[in-house]
Amino acid sequence: MSENQPPEILAARDVLETEAVAIQVVGERLDAAFVSAVDALHVTDGKIVITGLGKSGHVGRKIAATLCSTGAPAVFMHAAEAVHGDLGVHQSGDPVIFLSNSGSTVELLGLVPVLRDRGSSLVGILGNLRGPLAREVDVVLDASVA
Repeated sequence: MSENQPPEILAARDVLETEAVAIQVVGERLDAAFVSAVDALHVTDGKIVITGLGKSGHVGRKIAATLCSTGAPAVFMHAAEAVHGDLGVHQSGDPVIFLSNSGSTVELLGLVPVLRDRGSSLVGILGNLRGPLAREVDVVLDASVA
């Protein structure tokens, strides 16, 4: 079957198979931290705030949009803008999801004490489980990539 396929189709199938394996690996990593994260994000009042920078920020915008479309109030807060005066989107007690590959982004780390003072639960979806942000959040979900 594959010998008659154009190389573009073969390449596309290879990409999809690689992604399928990656999703399977993430599924195998799920543990009690996932349940803790869901519990931390479950709010009856307020909204879920997602924050990140760079590519993580783009992903955060998509997560916020997806949560809203499923009925969970959510908003994206740009970390750099938040530390420079745009923290108003976050209200006391709103749980926060931090997205970071390195887990050491200065702007994200700078938000932690402010959000703690506001009584927020902090969830990190992080690529580096040994970074400083992993030590600061309440729950860490492993987003590392081989």
